Amino acid sequence: MLAGFGKEIINPPVGAELTGYGYYRERRNTGVMDNLYARCLYVEKDGAAAAAVSCDLLGLTDEVCSRVRDYAAGIGIRPENLILCATHTHTGPAVAHLEGLGEVDPRYTGELPGMIIQAIKKAAEDRAEVTGMQSSDEAIEPIGFNRALPNGPHDNRVRGVLLERASRPVALLSYACHPVTLGPRDKYSPDYPGEVCRVCEEHGLEPVFFTGICGDVDPVNNLIEWGSGTKETIREYGERIFAGFKKGLAPCPADFASAYFTAELPVVPMTPEEAESYTDKAGNDRVAAFWLDRIRSIQPAPDSERTEIRAFRLGDLIMASIPYEGFTVIGDLLREAWPKAFAAGCSDGIRGYLPAREDWDCGAYAAVGSVFFYGRQIFQKGAAEQLGALLRDRLPGELA
Repeated sequence: MLAGFGKEIINPPVGAELTGYGYYRERRNTGVMDNLYARCLYVEKDGAAAAAVSCDLLGLTDEVCSRVRDYAAGIGIRPENLILCATHTHTGPAVAHLEGLGEVDPRYTGELPGMIIQAIKKAAEDRAEVTGMQSSDEAIEPIGFNRALPNGPHDNRVRGVLLERASRPVALLSYACHPVTLGPRDKYSPDYPGEVCRVCEEHGLEPVFFTGICGDVDPVNNLIEWGSGTKETIREYGERIFAGFKKGLAPCPADFASAYFTAELPVVPMTPEEAESYTDKAGNDRVAAFWLDRIRSIQPAPDSERTEIRAFRLGDLIMASIPYEGFTVIGDLLREAWPKAFAAGCSDGIRGYLPAREDWDCGAYAAVGSVFFYGRQIFQKGAAEQLGALLRDRLPGELA
């Protein structure tokens, strides 16, 4: 078994509009707090190659991912064996079109696939024999809390694997929390995921960090004052996550497997007339009009949406990727069958929130309010639980 690591800076030019934090803010970048990266773990076993890429962005698009997968296929990585995720930082550029949440620069999105490809290319060239593997699944003092449900569930465990080589080991690790520690700053920053990687590098590792399912999870500094985090705050979070990862490391078989399948998730098939009754929840007339145009464009509206699921087993750890800002329940259901597992959100072309039943019941932000700027249909109640159960029922067998 071989493993390699590569990274590439993906900063846009200064002046690009940042994404997140409210409608039509025109929050333009004025500089760099910390570089944004695409980071890649490359794995090869029995002649078959795979890669997992994490980008310091809020989300990706299907077009960007398609171009990257076309390149990867040329070096032997089948499309179903390439996981592409965003860390979901809110101090990065707009890539996906989210109405009112930052203007997309087509020059940057045109260049972005090439930058991600460079990270994959470097990782493939860096491949070396894996001499051992360790995995980690360790609880830490929470960095996040459930922002959607008072006293709701939150996964406070760090999970990951360490692939040992004659050269620097490669670490893949994950924690579930929205990267919104810094609030609406005007400088590029990966937020706390970047500090996790920095601390790993200081300890001699080549890191790839994947943000776990965080649609209902905010950083604990927001309990004190929203967006109050500083460079010191994200550094402390990075150190805490790394310490948990290191503490939990234990030997596991040096092995790899992959799985790919599609799922049909239920959505509400609204007519334009039915959609009109929801527009008062958009919070902005321009955003409401954008959403109505999208609903009109898909008539007759479908009652389900197809979702691609990619998953790897590295040693005894399972990671799955989903294109949503999912809720904690999805990962909890997967871990009923395979405790050492996590789901990385915001994969492929980001599709919006996938909320738990409780959020749907109260018609809250994730279930209803967010669909307007994403320009998507509302999910049927129970869709998140359906996906979590599917991961639970299929992945352990397919990755055995």
